[in-house]
Amino acid sequence: MLLTLYVRREPAKLRSTGSTQHSAAPADRMDRVLYRDQSAREQVALYPWCYSSGPNRRSTRIVHNCWTYRLVWLDDLRLHSEADWQRHIASMPVQLGHVKIREIKDIHGQRALIAYSC
Repeated sequence: MLLTLYVRREPAKLRSTGSTQHSAAPADRMDRVLYRDQSAREQVALYPWCYSSGPNRRSTRIVHNCWTYRLVWLDDLRLHSEADWQRHIASMPVQLGHVKIREIKDIHGQRALIAYSC
């Protein structure tokens, strides 16, 4: 029996990727977001709209962190007015101080930032 992850499409403008190339996403672009729970409160992974490697509606399984999960698709998140946007942002859980960032460097001198839970 496989563990289950829930996935839904959300407007890309809910989050900024930090990249100037993709930060101004068109209004019709949708990111695919994986959640651990059906109420979409505990986010597991994000596949931005510009990545072709993420799940699509035909996907029923996904490999995440070396484990295979069953995918259950939820309804798309649609926010039609500014009040809808504000309510959604206010309802998202805030977890400050639970993540640390560390810089690493590989043998070729390439640097990256790694985020990990405390």
